[in-house]
Amino acid sequence: MKLMKTGIVILLLLSFAVYAEEPRKAGNLLDILPDISKELGLTTDQEIKLTPIINAYLEELKKLKESVKDDDASRKQAMEKIPALKEKLVSDASTVLNPEQITKFKEILARLEKSPVEAMVEKIMNTLKQELKLTDEVAGKIEALYRDQFTQMGKIKDNAEASNNNIFEKSRILKQMQEVQAGCEEKILALLSEDQKVKFKEMQKDFRENLKDKAGERKDKKNQEKNEKEQPGKP
Repeated sequence: MKLMKTGIVILLLLSFAVYAEEPRKAGNLLDILPDISKELGLTTDQEIKLTPIINAYLEELKKLKESVKDDDASRKQAMEKIPALKEKLVSDASTVLNPEQITKFKEILARLEKSPVEAMVEKIMNTLKQELKLTDEVAGKIEALYRDQFTQMGKIKDNAEASNNNIFEKSRILKQMQEVQAGCEEKILALLSEDQKVKFKEMQKDFRENLKDKAGERKDKKNQEKNEKEQPGKP
């Protein structure tokens, strides 16, 4: 039973990586300011000046979110106001950034608005194109396969969240994930040359091992936090 639970957890991590890697939305701009700074090549003075501009934008988004009522009309009205807020953000940022930086800043905002699936597919395809030297034709076919896999995984994810601690339902979900993932990988391998197949399998192995390591790190961190709460006086 313990082994089955471990397998479920690992495959959940593998299959939901696309959701774990969800791009940070506009509301998290302050959190990724160091990344933005590096990509734009900001000076310390620019960082200082850009931070309150982003903060003001976030405050407006927060007010807009709080004003939304539980009906479609209210949500639609709020969504229609977002483009104007973004335009103001870019306009205010242009007083701090040079033309080249503002162009890159717009690109960053566009990336932040992509769906988790779109962002992960783009990330995966960029890596595969570089590592496997894919032709445009093969890359297009593989991209379509990943989009289909992640769409199916999204539906399975919803079922997994609704299953709570039902181990029988989780075992069925595990099987579904295995079938979807194996089916996608089999179709991808059929499109690759022998050398590309070897490289692709190596990449998949490294990816799985990396996720396992991250899962272990999260578990260790939770245990440490739990111990600290149970022994608050311990140095």
